[in-house]
Amino acid sequence: MRQKFLALCVLIFLMFFVSGYADMVYIAKKPPQPKAEIITKSPGKEAVWIGGHWKWDSEEFVWVSGHWVKKPQGRWVKGHWKKNKKGYIRIPGHWKKKSTKPVDVKKRKVSHRLAKPAKDKPGHVWVPGHWNKTKHGKIWIKGNWKKK
Repeated sequence: MRQKFLALCVLIFLMFFVSGYADMVYIAKKPPQPKAEIITKSPGKEAVWIGGHWKWDSEEFVWVSGHWVKKPQGRWVKGHWKKNKKGYIRIPGHWKKKSTKPVDVKKRKVSHRLAKPAKDKPGHVWVPGHWNKTKHGKIWIKGNWKKK
C-alpha cells in the first residue's frame, strides 16, 4: 500500500513538473538589450514600478513598456531571458513573499538602473540608489528625493 502511495505521489509530481514546461517556447535569436525608460510619477504610496521587457510574439521581439501596479505583499522579482542549449526562454517576473534576508551580491549578479523620475521635485535633490553594507551582506537602497 505504501509503495502504491509513493508511486502515485511521484506520478503526480512528474505530471506537474512536465506540464509546467510544456508551453515553453525557445527562441534561437538573442533578445535585444532592454530599452531605457523614463519612470513616470508614482500614482501613490501603494504603487510599485514594473520595468519593461522584450516579449516574443512568434515572429519578432516586441517591447512591453514598464508600468505602475498596486503593490501586493512581497517584492517584485524581475523577469529575464535565460539561454540554454535549446535557445533563449523568457522567465516571467513574479511576486515573491517578502524576505528579511539581504541580497548576497557574491552569489548572484544583480544590476540596478539608477533611474530618476521623469519630473524634478522643486527644492529637492535626487539621491541615486546604492548598495549598503550590513553585517549580513549588502542590501540595495533605492533612489529617492531629499530636501536641499
